[in-house]
Amino acid sequence: MKEVVASAELLVLDDFLEPEHFEFIWAEIQATEFEPVHRLGWVNAWRLTDGTPLRGPVALSHHIKADRLTPVFPTGTAIDLVFESIFQVQSALEPWTGRHGIDWTHFFCRPYVYPSGTGLSWHRDDKNRTTGAFTLYCHPTWNVQWGGELLVAGPESRSLRFGETELYGGARRRLGTHLDNSKENAALLEDGIGTYVLPKPNRLAIVSAGVMHSIRKVDAAAGDHVRASLQGTFMLSESDMST
Repeated sequence: MKEVVASAELLVLDDFLEPEHFEFIWAEIQATEFEPVHRLGWVNAWRLTDGTPLRGPVALSHHIKADRLTPVFPTGTAIDLVFESIFQVQSALEPWTGRHGIDWTHFFCRPYVYPSGTGLSWHRDDKNRTTGAFTLYCHPTWNVQWGGELLVAGPESRSLRFGETELYGGARRRLGTHLDNSKENAALLEDGIGTYVLPKPNRLAIVSAGVMHSIRKVDAAAGDHVRASLQGTFMLSESDMST
């Protein structure tokens, strides 16, 4: 395992898994039954121009009272190798994720496949009391011409606030940026500087909570090669703090 970047907003670790464990993960990805991310309705983190990536089943690191249905580690699948590896280094991840039992109670792990023409627009992982987000790149090979880079804004993007809009009847609501990103666009253009992370195989990237980031579309040059990853967020469930 090799630390490549350690900044306020981003941690990147290469060779995260042992080679034989990484091979098991790639085999697990190939054996997984995927579904379109919008199967149950529009998940508007993906804008209308982002295409339709695929996602697999989710698993949790710890039991939580609010969810008795989702599989929990150990799952009996190769995904357990990722859970175990994160557990082993979780104290070293604290500057980006916070501390287990204090800042977060559990994290989830879910496979995603981004084929050519798909990506994910600028967003921040700040729902469900998120303290940090991770991505492990699981494809066995990648080319720098294939796109799929993780784009990360500076740490100041945590403070960006887009406000609420008054609706008919007087209610106020934060509408998001999926149909009108003018405020987001102005805020990100003000500095216009960030970091890109190539989706190098067996690379783990962790983005601190609230930092704006996006996934550049996978280029047509990738052909039938897909950007395969395991993604998840560290979250706090207050009802589970005493367990």
